[in-house]
Amino acid sequence: MTRERYRSPEAKLYRPMYKTPQWKALRKLVISRDLYTCQHKGCGCFVAQGRKHPRSAVVHHIKPHKGDAYLFYDASNLELVCKHCHDGAIQSSERRGYDSTVGVDGWPIDHKHPQHNKRVIGRGLAPLPTSLSQFKIPVVSCVLVCGAPGSGKTTYATDRFNSGDIIIDLDDYKEAVGGVRWDTNYIVTLKAIALRNKALAQLHEMEHGIVWVVLGGRIKRVREAWADALGGASIVVMPTSMQECVRRVQADSARSHALPELIPSIKRWFHAQ
Repeated sequence: MTRERYRSPEAKLYRPMYKTPQWKALRKLVISRDLYTCQHKGCGCFVAQGRKHPRSAVVHHIKPHKGDAYLFYDASNLELVCKHCHDGAIQSSERRGYDSTVGVDGWPIDHKHPQHNKRVIGRGLAPLPTSLSQFKIPVVSCVLVCGAPGSGKTTYATDRFNSGDIIIDLDDYKEAVGGVRWDTNYIVTLKAIALRNKALAQLHEMEHGIVWVVLGGRIKRVREAWADALGGASIVVMPTSMQECVRRVQADSARSHALPELIPSIKRWFHAQ
């Protein structure tokens, strides 16, 4: 049974456009322009030869063309992705109407994602687990240190850390589950969030010290939800400017692997204020 049988009548009408010399030449141009590298966020693999390999090249229309010749042949509307991303995350996003990719802060990157519209922060990918409201409130003081990537959150907490204190930082848990700091891998992020949430559930056992929670917290109501769940935690929002945050992450060689995600994350943080 061939794939052709699953195409809609509309798709069959404009399928011949993919066989024109103009498209074939444009396809080669885009593959070369994008340096044979998948442009889908979080992937970045080198595309493979052949059409059936999971990492084979697919030249994807960012805005669906629906037979519109202008959109079809517009190079700025095209990007190189691998077959794995195209047939999985990209087509899934097109069906849902939003991208479910999670950023380095554990929050969906797409503002159209339903989590951005929920008043009560949900379970799983959201920064605050629903069950956190059911945890016993810590008796020790908690401080939320919030800010964009590169704003100095971890440095702020570390400089004020004393014996008996504890720092809860998602990047620490990414390392603990086998990843690296500022890891953009989806599975690593999920495992790190689960481990961090387990640590949050045990905070009520602390009798002394201060809990420093390092959090992106770009949305005010998210910061407030965390503070309430932690028994009225103090909130510190780093005053670092967007330009300085960008400069810092670009100058830090340890973050070079995550720059494609960190720079947009910084911009999203400031645009949410």
